[in-house]
Amino acid sequence: MGGKVIKVKMKDYRLDVEGMVKAINEKTKIIWFATPNNPIGTIVKRDELMWALKNIPSNIIVVIDEAYREYVNDKDYPDTIPLLNEYENIVILRTFSKAYGLAGLRLGYGIASEEITQYMNSVIGPFDTNLIAQEAGIAALEDEDFLKFVVKKMKTEDNIITMNAED
Repeated sequence: MGGKVIKVKMKDYRLDVEGMVKAINEKTKIIWFATPNNPIGTIVKRDELMWALKNIPSNIIVVIDEAYREYVNDKDYPDTIPLLNEYENIVILRTFSKAYGLAGLRLGYGIASEEITQYMNSVIGPFDTNLIAQEAGIAALEDEDFLKFVVKKMKTEDNIITMNAED
């Protein structure tokens, strides 16, 4: 669509939140925070995100990609859903592909203001997710024991790093 990606180098293996915000210009339409970041596993801390949200113009969409959120055990990891009450330009992305183990179904979801979801629904087809994937997602949400088992198992494997701010 003719957009230009502006890359900001990481700082100490973490997203440079301040650098990302400072890179915003008059053409910026969207800013993307992957937290925890894949493959490194570092997070955007609550105070960093709050600072960013206060300094990002409200006409810029702020995507918070939380695909690996179930693996985070850091007390400084922000609870993003309540932020939707204050910031109407946020889109929170989550997935069933990682901790829920439903990667083959390609099922994920976004949480955003009604205005943003109306725009998204105008370009997404009515059958973008099949019924089997939807039913599997509902079942996955109801099976909290399985989710806890998967997260615990992943954190105890030899080559998996627990995601927290110190890692």
